[in-house]
Amino acid sequence: MLPVFMSGGPKAIGAEEAKLQQAFMRVKYAQVPWWPPFRGLALGGGCELVAALRRRVACLESYIGMVEIGVGLIPRPAV
Repeated sequence: MLPVFMSGGPKAIGAEEAKLQQAFMRVKYAQVPWWPPFRGLALGGGCELVAALRRRVACLESYIGMVEIGVGLIPRPAV
C-alpha cells in the first residue's frame, strides 16, 4: 500500500482496499473448492485471506494473526 499512498495519497488507499476486499469475497464465494496450503506467517492481509477460505490446510509452523491488534487497532471486517 505504500506505493499507492505515495502516488495517490489517502484517497487512493480506499480504492485499493475495496479491490482487495472484492478479491477476498470472490475467493470466499467461489463455485469451485479452493484449498491452498500455507506455511509460515499469514499476518494482516494474509490472515484475512485465510479467514475467507472455506477450508484451510496449514503446516504446523504456521502463524496466523492480525498485526493491527498488536498495536492497539481494531481491524474493520470486510463488508
